[in-house]
Amino acid sequence: FNPSDDDLPAKSFLTGFKGDLYYRGLSVDEEGVFGDGNKALYRVDGDTGSVERIHQSNPDAYLRSNIQEILPVGDQLFFGASYPGYTFGKGGSVSPEDYGGIDFNQAGYPGNEHPALFVTDGTKVGVRLASSKRWSRYGAPADFEALGDQLFFMAGLAYEFNPSGYDKLEDIPDPQGAGSTAGLWVSDGTDQGTRRLRMFNGSEVNDTDTFPSAKDDSLITAVGNRVFFVADDGKTGRELWTSDGTTAGTRLVRDLYPGSESSDPADFLVKGNKLFFTATNPSNGRELWNTDGTVAGTQRITDLNPG
Repeated sequence: FNPSDDDLPAKSFLTGFKGDLYYRGLSVDEEGVFGDGNKALYRVDGDTGSVERIHQSNPDAYLRSNIQEILPVGDQLFFGASYPGYTFGKGGSVSPEDYGGIDFNQAGYPGNEHPALFVTDGTKVGVRLASSKRWSRYGAPADFEALGDQLFFMAGLAYEFNPSGYDKLEDIPDPQGAGSTAGLWVSDGTDQGTRRLRMFNGSEVNDTDTFPSAKDDSLITAVGNRVFFVADDGKTGRELWTSDGTTAGTRLVRDLYPGSESSDPADFLVKGNKLFFTATNPSNGRELWNTDGTVAGTQRITDLNPG
């Protein structure tokens, strides 16, 4: 079983969907041998208790399948996973290679898979790629949150398919290196409906230097008809942002610690149409705040520890 050996919260790898239980478990090869730490997606039938493997990107249990987060969104189940059989080429492009011709065991092989977003109706035959986009090795989709029939998530630089292979969507300054620059994305499960809303050049998707397993604390949280999240745009530090799923509607709520210093919003709690959180400013230190998404409606509740 062993659903998780990293710091993802339980809701990220264990969830109910259409009366069944879905979880991220150890991958298995064609002979039934469990792999060493790599993950596949499984379904437990809610009536019979029988277990079925829904998806494993790689047929060899010892090669990366790495199912990441899973989350129901409307009548679809989204999950992130590696997509094998491609390798990054020179100049930021990616070229398809024959799956059987890749030496996955070669020492220091520079990328035999890259992160992709998948979706399913809950069945094995219903698994498909939600988008032709692939993400940088250190910028896998993370921090899943549902709002209506859309999935919000953070991810790094993306690559898009064209007839000659894969090309980086655009050249974006990447101050952390290794493709760690993060952006807020949204998806409805279709290629056209999977798009980046904004890039945050000061934020990292994850804080590891290996294949993504940990994630940054963007804390994407749905409140009413929008999501709130924490990001660093390289100018204001880590502050509270909001999005309604459009580029124009993705904006800074308020710079609580003016300038490049961070207020580091945390401890999110939803009550009605308001978000409660803790944040730091130079006048009051770390205190309790709430917001309705507007500047005027973002207020410190009280100074619990004056000074």
